[in-house]
Amino acid sequence: MKKKFSFWYWLIPLLYIGVVLFFFYLQFSAKEQFSEKVGNLVISGESSKGRGLNKQVIHRLNIHINGFEFNFYKKNPLIIQIEDETEIKLAVKSFYTFSRGIDLQFDEGLTIRFTIKDESGDTLSLEPIVSSKFLDYLTLSIPLDITKTKTEKIAGLPLYSLNSDSGSYFISLPHDSEINFTTKYLTLKRELHNQKNTVYIERTGNRKVNPYLYWFSKSEYFVDRKEFKDRLNTFLDKSYQTWQKDEFQGTESPLRVESLIAALFSESLNRGDYQKIFFPAVRQFRRVMSANPGELLPAYTTPYLGGLQKYYNYSRGLESIRIEKLTDEIKNSDLSLLQLPHLLRFILNHAPFSLIEEVIRLTDGIDIEKLSTEEFLALLDLYSDISSFIGLSDSTTSKIWDIFSQRLLPGIIETDQGFFLVQEKTATGLPVLTNEEYIVDLYLSIKGGSLLLSLGDLLNEAAFTAIGRNLIFYALGRAAHTPDSSHLPLRLKINQNRIIEQAGIIPAEDIYPLIADNKYLPREIPLYIYLYPGSWIWTASQVIDIEIAEDVYSFYLSFPVKGSHYLIIQGLKPFSRLELHGIPWQPDARYFQYSNGWFYEAESQTLFLKLTHRTEIEKIIIRY
Repeated sequence: MKKKFSFWYWLIPLLYIGVVLFFFYLQFSAKEQFSEKVGNLVISGESSKGRGLNKQVIHRLNIHINGFEFNFYKKNPLIIQIEDETEIKLAVKSFYTFSRGIDLQFDEGLTIRFTIKDESGDTLSLEPIVSSKFLDYLTLSIPLDITKTKTEKIAGLPLYSLNSDSGSYFISLPHDSEINFTTKYLTLKRELHNQKNTVYIERTGNRKVNPYLYWFSKSEYFVDRKEFKDRLNTFLDKSYQTWQKDEFQGTESPLRVESLIAALFSESLNRGDYQKIFFPAVRQFRRVMSANPGELLPAYTTPYLGGLQKYYNYSRGLESIRIEKLTDEIKNSDLSLLQLPHLLRFILNHAPFSLIEEVIRLTDGIDIEKLSTEEFLALLDLYSDISSFIGLSDSTTSKIWDIFSQRLLPGIIETDQGFFLVQEKTATGLPVLTNEEYIVDLYLSIKGGSLLLSLGDLLNEAAFTAIGRNLIFYALGRAAHTPDSSHLPLRLKINQNRIIEQAGIIPAEDIYPLIADNKYLPREIPLYIYLYPGSWIWTASQVIDIEIAEDVYSFYLSFPVKGSHYLIIQGLKPFSRLELHGIPWQPDARYFQYSNGWFYEAESQTLFLKLTHRTEIEKIIIRY
């Protein structure tokens, strides 16, 4: 007969096994707190021991830096979106500290590297390092909590300004990346062609830092003033050589050589070569003119070669047509009026002054984001001229900043060969800044850069100057891809941030007015701020200063010694005496036949003058 064991007989070994299992469970499931510090980075969280080769399981991981936090846990994972728009959630597997930072390692071989970039510890970078499995990912979303800080999104840029108890910071993101304050995620869009997809977090303290200059300066393609000047000078050297050698050959139209001869003369004046190249260039130009009998001298040649009165009379004949067309465009709210070159100068010099108010009223109602590239650059040029020739105001400055942040900045794309202003636009008017193909018009890209350089000087704004330099620098870099390195392609086709095609030609002389420094180019300068509407000066000299007193007007002009030039001053009321070279000079209708001379047309209040410089700066004195 078998003996029946009691309940207590089985209880003891069962309790023993249970206790062993309980301690075994505690060994692998108990959560431990951890905390480490590298510079300003504090990493903390909870983990437990893993099984097998997985020595540690991280349940929660927090990286804290100066008032904001990156939090990773089961309900707050890192999210990667791949090309079929599938979202994959990745958990933290481990972390490793090194002397300047921390590597967070996630499932599927993905790493997020936090690096302290300077000795002060004020600058931190965040960079994803993806495995081959995710090379073609679309976006990477990293949990980020900045609710304890006062945060401002900088208009037109993927840049955020933060203020916390520990100071002021910038978070700088790559193009098209953003911080979503609702979901508390920082979303990075994949950068193409091995460009680093890096986030910068930098403490600015009490320093006043321009946010636009700051963001662009973080790009590996950002160039400084010296690099810009070197490339510009190289391009001008090549262009100048080409203009002297063969640009006139095969040319049959005077209008075709207008910009060429102006660029050649202007650059030769800058280089001190004017006397050497003047007569050979004039001989070639006369050959072109003799092949076109009856043609007027092109406008841009008149400050160098004369023919002022014929040019003046011809342009006066066109004024009424242009004014009538402009009036109709204003009446019909037709934005094509912006395409009139130097719109404000034309109205100031040749049209009823009241049209300026009408134009400003019309442009005030424009939706900037719906403008084409040509239109918003023309509008920017309009406001620039308003500031230069009427006066700088808070209202105009505000409008310039609106165009800059809402339309120009979003139109700049960073490619594998630098920065360009795109032309192609969507139905809403905004450029296509996706991974699809889009177009860059290099002339417009250079024009945008040139306007920014001018506005940088006008407003004393370093960001405008620096960004303008970069747009011109990379546009000029395309000259290396043309046969003689002096012409530029007209258009670039870009696909996935890479230049895949270029077409057309921009002659160097066509962009010369946009890039040349200290240029002796013909221009019509309004004298409104000195005299009144309808007064202006047409000259290729440098206007150094103008002094207007009750009974004497003084014009200080700079031009190389022994060089002669012609000019028109419009809107001068009849005067009693004109002085050149410090002595009274008599009028003569044949003034152009002499080294110096002038003629005044009382009916139109127009002064025609030829001046040969005995000193670099000459003074024209008009006495009443």
